[in-house]
Amino acid sequence: MKNIYKILIAFVGVLAVSCNADAVDERPVISAQTAPTLLTPQSGFSVVLSKETEKDIATTITWNEGTYSRTEIIVNYAIEIAKAGTNFKSPITLTTTTAVSKDVTVEELNSALVNGGFVEKEVNDVDLRIKSFVGASGLPQYSNVMTFKATPYHVPLASSQWLVGAGTP
Repeated sequence: MKNIYKILIAFVGVLAVSCNADAVDERPVISAQTAPTLLTPQSGFSVVLSKETEKDIATTITWNEGTYSRTEIIVNYAIEIAKAGTNFKSPITLTTTTAVSKDVTVEELNSALVNGGFVEKEVNDVDLRIKSFVGASGLPQYSNVMTFKATPYHVPLASSQWLVGAGTP
């Protein structure tokens, strides 16, 4: 029984010595400063997407950096699109990068448009913006909005390609 008390006292002593208060107040604070600025493509840009050119570059999107109070952090950028006039109520993330420029292929843009509910084989007005953030999603800043026109092509569902027989419509 004496050994249990000695072990317990030793454990509590080690626990008390090893626990010190972290200097939470001395941690660096990051704050947003300037939002990124969308440079290209310009408003009025128009693109017709096609299956034959899906590996080609549809457009190059460039922007100025978003800045934060700490310069040694990594800033992430998400290229977001939405139906024009919706004020980005349900934005679609086209891609995420740490660079300030991105070549978007016809296939990437078409996939985002079709999955975002844009009408296939018709001209759609699309809003584009850049979202800068730190870490997974902290301190978001949004760029100016640019509107362009895009005509996505139809992508057949994979399941419809393998249906055979009299039971298929």
